[in-house]
Amino acid sequence: MKTQRVALEKQQGFTLTELLLALMVIALLISGLFGLSKIVMSDREITQLKSAILTINSKVMGFAAGTGQYGTGSFNNVLIQAKEVPDFFVVSGTTITHPVGGTNGQVIVEGRGPLYAITVTGLKKEDCINFLTGLNGFKRVYVDTSSAAPANVTTGGTVPPISKNTAVTLCSQNTGNAVHLIN
Repeated sequence: MKTQRVALEKQQGFTLTELLLALMVIALLISGLFGLSKIVMSDREITQLKSAILTINSKVMGFAAGTGQYGTGSFNNVLIQAKEVPDFFVVSGTTITHPVGGTNGQVIVEGRGPLYAITVTGLKKEDCINFLTGLNGFKRVYVDTSSAAPANVTTGGTVPPISKNTAVTLCSQNTGNAVHLIN
């Protein structure tokens, strides 16, 4: 009996399975980097939002220096006319918006007699939690889904600084949280 010998040809290139596996690994790496960049972007936006809100807070305090009264109307136009709106925000007419989380939420500043409210709307749950955690410099904080600050801002609410656990409790909505900062 004769034995047949088959010459094995040397494989050149990659098999389809190897190519598909390599593409899957590359796709996973890219998606991981994209997710990480979104987290870094969100953290940077929250830090900028906090800083810009604290800037507005100090500007509004200066408007009532000596009188201790803030009136009962919107401060948005006053801030816009005085060119005191930080560059982080977008101004259109008398509307001030923020870019956090891609929601274009509003920033509304209004006098409440001896107090004033700075309202930040349109925050997603995670952004709301990160914004509130460690926030200080205000007398009271309320969180709901309304663009209007609560009618009675002298009682209730949460007194800063706000812990992460408290922020998780306050920011109950997945989207559309409105944070009302009272001073």
